[in-house]
Amino acid sequence: MLIYVCFLALVCFPHVFCQGESYEVRLADGLSPSEGRLEVFIQGKWGMVCGEGSSRFKIGDLACKQLGYNFSVEIVRPTTAPVAVRPQWSFSCEGTETSLSQCIHNEVQNCGLDAIYTCASPKESSYEVRLSHGPYPWDGRLEVFIQGKWGIVCGSEYPRFEIADLVCKQLGYKFYVENTHRQITDPTRTTEPKWSVSCQGIETNLLQCTHNEYHYCRDDFRITCASPKEAYAYEVRLTNGPSPSEGLLEVFFQGKWGIVCNREYSSRTIADLTCKQLGYIMSVEATYPTSAPGVVGPRWFVKCDGTETTLWQCAHNEVHYCYSGNYMITCASPKDKFDVRLSGGSSPSEGRLDVYINGEWGTVCDTEFSSDVADLACQQLGYNHSFDFTKNAFYGESSRPGWQLTCDGDRTYLWECYRQSKPYGCGDVGVRCASLQAGIATGTIAGITIACLLFVTMLIVITAIIYASKNRNQFHTLPNL
Repeated sequence: MLIYVCFLALVCFPHVFCQGESYEVRLADGLSPSEGRLEVFIQGKWGMVCGEGSSRFKIGDLACKQLGYNFSVEIVRPTTAPVAVRPQWSFSCEGTETSLSQCIHNEVQNCGLDAIYTCASPKESSYEVRLSHGPYPWDGRLEVFIQGKWGIVCGSEYPRFEIADLVCKQLGYKFYVENTHRQITDPTRTTEPKWSVSCQGIETNLLQCTHNEYHYCRDDFRITCASPKEAYAYEVRLTNGPSPSEGLLEVFFQGKWGIVCNREYSSRTIADLTCKQLGYIMSVEATYPTSAPGVVGPRWFVKCDGTETTLWQCAHNEVHYCYSGNYMITCASPKDKFDVRLSGGSSPSEGRLDVYINGEWGTVCDTEFSSDVADLACQQLGYNHSFDFTKNAFYGESSRPGWQLTCDGDRTYLWECYRQSKPYGCGDVGVRCASLQAGIATGTIAGITIACLLFVTMLIVITAIIYASKNRNQFHTLPNL
């Protein structure tokens, strides 16, 4: 089948080649065999590879590995490509390929840029890194030893977690706790090489990241790793709230209390880790007020990936202002128990699910709603479990405030579920609970009753047929008189 498809592709589109074709690659016009312009041998001719496109990093790694090197460590993109009479090829790789020939490629008329790579030496699987000009060995400016010289890594105004994590692990620390940038003001160090490093998060050491030498760095890159002598935890507290189990999240770090800035993509993990550290089971709500009146001190940006067991293990760095608001967390506490009801249904066991939170009734969002949440709602109402649930305001739409409830399956009560304000465009959910007496919904009882009646009817018909058949046999076997 693959051969047939390839044949059709070659007939219909001769400029596009099927994956799996094997060919040679080389690096030409470089200062050493491990660097130069990438060329490929296709259709009996050497051709150059275009240096544009989002997959140029993957192309470099595959080419270097095919040449016997570990990976590509540098991509140089000249302003213009040299005049070429050879064929020119455009490649597109997804990242799952094991050789360059598996990437989709086609011949083009003109490359805007050619691709020039430097491959990692077969003897070079990593290089030295160090943190210098800091108060401790685990805290300082990032420097790398490349091509026989120590050089600095250029900083950025945005946190670069992947680089900091690789550096700290390479230095023997478990993880990093801060990465910042600082303007270079020491003119005596401007002669050192300067490197721009970019990692994707899948690398196992810093050498696997793409890096290019720069002539100018505005900022350097400073990292604080988790000290082996430090306890892997710090104090947390909830302030400015109506009770000890809810309030504004603050952390005690470097001798000062500071607030945590909101970053929604890890807010649930941060809230859960905080509540567990404070002795609660889990978090049930996190909101993001834009201001924290009366609170002074550092502001911290915290990022967790979900594998941490304490908040200290999450990456964090100090920022000047919380642009997206702060963390107001509510931890699971028996006082947070709220009433539920079913409204708009034809019987007490079904209807739109309403919850009584913050002194008023509100609806529940049907996004991310699950049978686990429905079961907890029905059990709180005295039923055994839920029969099913409906979406898109099946039992009528309400103008009251709404909530989004998320349960992980290990909750015992509905008030232990994580809740957020109802997002825009979300429908109201409805629930049908099982019978109080037998734990079977009304529809299920009707179905069982009908099935039993059909079964009895079939038994009667079969019995009648057998009885009639026996009577006929007796009639045919009567003796002749």
